[in-house]
Amino acid sequence: MAEFEINGQAAAEVTEAASGTELAEAARCRSNLYGILSLMYSKEPTAELLEMLREPAFAQVLGELGVRLGDDFHTRPDDELLLELAVEYARLFLGPGKHLSPHESVYVGKFSNQEGPGLEGLLCGQATVEVKEAIAGAGFEFLPGYRGIPDHLGVELEFMQLLAGREAEAWQKGDPQAALNCLEQEHHFISNHLARWIPLFCGKVMESARLGFYRETARLTRTFIQSEEENLPALLAGVRGQQKCPA
Repeated sequence: MAEFEINGQAAAEVTEAASGTELAEAARCRSNLYGILSLMYSKEPTAELLEMLREPAFAQVLGELGVRLGDDFHTRPDDELLLELAVEYARLFLGPGKHLSPHESVYVGKFSNQEGPGLEGLLCGQATVEVKEAIAGAGFEFLPGYRGIPDHLGVELEFMQLLAGREAEAWQKGDPQAALNCLEQEHHFISNHLARWIPLFCGKVMESARLGFYRETARLTRTFIQSEEENLPALLAGVRGQQKCPA
């Protein structure tokens, strides 16, 4: 990975009825979406990312989620589109002028104000330390060349991608206890980190973005994280229920 290497029905009811293969596929789909979102926030879009987003299967998924990247995204020459997206990425997330820092500490730090304008938190705050510890505690470590800050949104989303991918592998191998451990880590990280700042951050991106690409990316991110926050507890309950049932 770019930053790490390895060191209706209620969700509970669905879990009880689903096979390990089905649960593995669900976790793999979640992992894939986390991975795509991570790429979108980690750096300016690349030609490879555009190609991935334009693949019929993924475009269909985006459409089902109500994501509309616009006709220009599918018809404009790549070089023009990539330049425009790079300029917008820098304006939104890098500066040098006023921009939206994609770091958790800025939104949950000592001086942050989630109700409206006010002093923002500082980079490298307590959240940064907690995210770094969560990554290490899950058995991952940063690649030697990484020089970024651990609570960057791209890093946090990639961490969730890896956890959900590990969960998928556990289901595929028929190891529900390992899958449960992954789900507990996912739920903890969502509750204590992503869900605390993503709604505010994505709302600001949607207000500030000039291109539909980043407005829609932010909307999808916010919707997905809110869905994860709502659904993971029931999924956990279903898996724990299975673990308690006699063989």
